Amino acid sequence: MAVRPLGWGPELHEAIVAITLIATANGAPDGSTIECDTLAALADLSGQSVRIRSGTSLLQSKAIDSHVGNTLTFVDHFANQILLDTYFIIYSGGGGGGGGSDITRITVFGTEIAAATNANGVNWVTLFDGSAITIDTLLIGIRMTVVGAWAGTPRWRIVDQDGTKIFPFQDENDIHSGIEEMLEHRVEIPGSKGYIVQFRSTAAGDVGAAFTVALNNLNKIELG
Repeated sequence: MAVRPLGWGPELHEAIVAITLIATANGAPDGSTIECDTLAALADLSGQSVRIRSGTSLLQSKAIDSHVGNTLTFVDHFANQILLDTYFIIYSGGGGGGGGSDITRITVFGTEIAAATNANGVNWVTLFDGSAITIDTLLIGIRMTVVGAWAGTPRWRIVDQDGTKIFPFQDENDIHSGIEEMLEHRVEIPGSKGYIVQFRSTAAGDVGAAFTVALNNLNKIELG
């Protein structure tokens, strides 16, 4: 299934909406296409916009020139080939009945990921840096994977770009490796502040490549 669980279903509504999808095959090497099985079930998306949410073309946005079957084609190419398993968002605007839409905010359901990162003992390490956001964001769920025979307990927290703790109520939370966790309280990040996901160990000796944490998914809602 190509649609993320927090995304829209396989139809785009008439109002301004967004759908988060994942590429199910490699696109053209020159960055001119995106391939996704779910696209064949959608109405013609020509003229809508796509924003890349992972991979080497992260955060690039392009207008769709044609939509045929599973393929989106772009005259203005992405900087790199859009590979299998790349996340992307389609923004669809318009209004029903010829009257246009009065919606002023676009709600986008998305996911952030980060590769395995080495621990540095009891020192906080950045796992994901969201300090560059420009719109309000709700963080709603997280899953991380811990690798290694840690002497201490791996723990995590969220701070703003100034280093002030945002979440949780206590100083930090234990990481429950491989388990999807819904954040027990609404975590709303102003676009002006940004956020950073950090982790550490409770043992000073848990340092280096033998002790890692990966961000499998950080589920969020962007209120643009």
